[in-house]
Amino acid sequence: MMGNLVANKGETRLQRLQNWVVGSLGLRVDEWQMPLLARLLDQRAQVFDDVDALEQGRACELREQIINTLTLGESYFFRHARQFELLRHKVLPELILTAAPTGTLRVLSVGCASGEEAYSLAILLEEACGSARMDWWIEAVDLCEQRLERARAARYGDWSLRSTAGTLRRQWFNRQESHYEVVPGLRERVRFSARNLGDPAIDLWREGGFDLVLCRNVLGRMEPAALERGLGHLAAALKPGGLLFLGGDEALRGRADLFAPRGEGSNVYYQRTNDAGAPAPRPQAARLTPGPSPLWLRNGRDTVFELWRQERLGQALHLADSLTMRDRSDTELMLCQTMLLLRLQRVPEAQRLGVRLLAQTTTPGIGAAAHYAKALGHELRAELQDAEQSYRQAARLDAGFALPHLRLGLLARQQRDAVTAEQELALAAELLPQEDERRLLICGHGLDLDELLAQCQTEQPVAEPA
Repeated sequence: MMGNLVANKGETRLQRLQNWVVGSLGLRVDEWQMPLLARLLDQRAQVFDDVDALEQGRACELREQIINTLTLGESYFFRHARQFELLRHKVLPELILTAAPTGTLRVLSVGCASGEEAYSLAILLEEACGSARMDWWIEAVDLCEQRLERARAARYGDWSLRSTAGTLRRQWFNRQESHYEVVPGLRERVRFSARNLGDPAIDLWREGGFDLVLCRNVLGRMEPAALERGLGHLAAALKPGGLLFLGGDEALRGRADLFAPRGEGSNVYYQRTNDAGAPAPRPQAARLTPGPSPLWLRNGRDTVFELWRQERLGQALHLADSLTMRDRSDTELMLCQTMLLLRLQRVPEAQRLGVRLLAQTTTPGIGAAAHYAKALGHELRAELQDAEQSYRQAARLDAGFALPHLRLGLLARQQRDAVTAEQELALAAELLPQEDERRLLICGHGLDLDELLAQCQTEQPVAEPA
């Protein structure tokens, strides 16, 4: 299957590694990911037998690399804004109304990554429960220890807060010279721990004490047996009538004995249906549908964009890499590679590819997008002056390109430049509805048109409290 990527001995090690990933992590290894695992082994082949070490519970660094390779680590505050709006305006008020007067609202965040989802929930819970004088608590779990260390530190750059309103930044974060810190009052109510949803030996899944569970973009990466266990664990962790949120493009089928859909359209979530005292349901075939399959598409480029829409970013990048190897002059696919690398936080690789892209660009539209990608790389590294210069170059190359004006406006807002912020954001709001849909997908960094327009709303910069 691997062709000439690895020698016979390496193929044996690779198969053992794949078996370890499935058996110990409960993750599915797709065929397109096998070369990525082979590369990890090849980089460490001269050190020691890493697969033996993994099987013996050692090689922690390699374990983290594998998790980062196979799972999406992208996270930012209030990601998938519609779900958070649904939580704020409907779900949390209803949970508070039905809760015991002296009770505590308990929430579980599965696959919390570096903590942005958990702290976003914490903000909503403090707003909702504070006015109702109700206590709350969040348990947040993830496979990756490195991500959990960042979550416990609770320090985030501007890019992680790109969908967070200024009023929320000022209320719930302490601004430092180069980052924001979550206020202690929220941090002390969020507990982070390393947990595997497919592991049956964890008491967390047997408590039945959670009112709400968020498990977004996790189940789709699990291998079938672990997925089956994971669904049972989620049901066991929820109180009878408790609610489950999956990723925005995920739909659960085949477990009506455990979960009933609630809401409609893009606002579907699930409610635990079995009684608290009922015996554990017998496992059934379950399906997690991540959205329409791209496999029928004949055009490889179209498949890249369909995978992107489904947030299957690693697979989209792998296909884009393969396509550009056939045609290294395809600057749109090079742009896709660069933006996907930025989405996956692989900034140095994105910047190196961006240099090549700028050298090969022949049209103003691609040139503008290439400078925009360069600016994003600077912004992710907190090089704000360089970012501003590149955003302005992108806007000069294409007067109809909305996103450079949006980023310039948001940067000006952060720097308390009210006049520039108002001008740039007004122009972005005017241009966005006419923006090309594909360019929004490529350059929108996970935000849809409504979310981008919401960022353009005028908000006067105010001084930080002393």
